[in-house]
Amino acid sequence: ITALVLMLGAATTFYFCYKVESVTTGFVIELGDKFTRDPFDYVEGMEWSVEKSELDFSKVDEQQVGEYQVTLKHGWQEFTYTMTIQDTTPPKLVLQQKDYYLQQGHTYGLDFFFDSYFDLSGEADISLEATQSISKEQNQVSFDKNGLFQIAVTATDPSGNYTVKHAIVLVDTPPVVKGMQEHYLAVGCEPDFLAGITALDELDGDVTSTVLVDASNLDNQTPGDYTVTYRAVDSFGFEGESAATVHILDAVALQDKISSHEIDR
Repeated sequence: ITALVLMLGAATTFYFCYKVESVTTGFVIELGDKFTRDPFDYVEGMEWSVEKSELDFSKVDEQQVGEYQVTLKHGWQEFTYTMTIQDTTPPKLVLQQKDYYLQQGHTYGLDFFFDSYFDLSGEADISLEATQSISKEQNQVSFDKNGLFQIAVTATDPSGNYTVKHAIVLVDTPPVVKGMQEHYLAVGCEPDFLAGITALDELDGDVTSTVLVDASNLDNQTPGDYTVTYRAVDSFGFEGESAATVHILDAVALQDKISSHEIDR
């Protein structure tokens, strides 16, 4: 009997020394972090006993937001913990530049402003808005008047976190080229196509010095109708373009038009 009592006493002592108690119901971490694998953060008891605990993270995906179950097994004991991964960090958003120069009436898409983003989820929806834009298309802007305006690019991740970047846009019109006229030329004639040509820009003023003439398709040795193109550029790189028609005529045809007063000398 004495021996039995001693054995029962030893078993009871071992049971209470081996047994562990849970100290938490679970953990919450931010996406990108890792859950603790230290059993002492889950249970308490004798050090040698706690070290025999086995944690099972097989049902946890630490790369995805969500709620997961983790089990800790310790001999005949088993504990379940609720592990939550949340995402409260907004995406990082980078624009192409801080300020933009847009041409009035032209349409600009998201890619013109947006450069890149980074989010721990690997996903983000990017959108473009401008309150005074006349474009009805999603993620496009267009302005029908000159001036300073603001655009907003927004990056929103799957958890609803978002970052908004604003940029100032200066809307301008391209230069206007004036003074073009229809030319009637004799075969072999080489006129000065820039004579009388001017170019004016709403912001830059006189930009006549930037005018270039493209007469590359003109053959002044062959009678026919040709088009020459005039281009002027302003300080923002906007190009204004106009065209004029050039008629190359042989001597007889040219004299007939002069005689019939269709053209002046």
